Amino acid sequence: MGMWNPLRQFCYLQFAAFFLVTMSMMLFSGCNSGAISSTKIADAQSSYDEALAKLSSGEMQGALSAIEQSLAAGGLNPDLYASALLVRAECYVAANRIDDAASDLQTAEQGAPDEARLHYVRGLILNAQGDSTGAKREFSAAKRLDRSLKTPL
Repeated sequence: MGMWNPLRQFCYLQFAAFFLVTMSMMLFSGCNSGAISSTKIADAQSSYDEALAKLSSGEMQGALSAIEQSLAAGGLNPDLYASALLVRAECYVAANRIDDAASDLQTAEQGAPDEARLHYVRGLILNAQGDSTGAKREFSAAKRLDRSLKTPL
């Protein structure tokens, strides 16, 4: 029992080296550097709520400004981020920025929890591109998922 065990000695040295490297990394990089501050989250949420209010009252330019602030704040969870992209896409359609709207729609499709809004925005884009048949199909799909939506066609 009192004999020197090279394997045990090696394990102790390996653990000590791992511990020193880990602690050094935490010291120099910060152990909580990836966390989002509660202020960022609150600012993003506040701007998002403002954008929704302006959107519902038809203030598209104000909604666009607020949603861009929300997206830039960096505090939205993934579902809310995808929803924010759909709001911005809707504002882009109103501003006749169809390519920008289509780009946001494509990104939002990967994580949008609100399928009704996804179909609605796709319908707006198709309508703006002159595809009224495709737009009607998307608006119909949106209405099936959310009967409260008001569609232009």
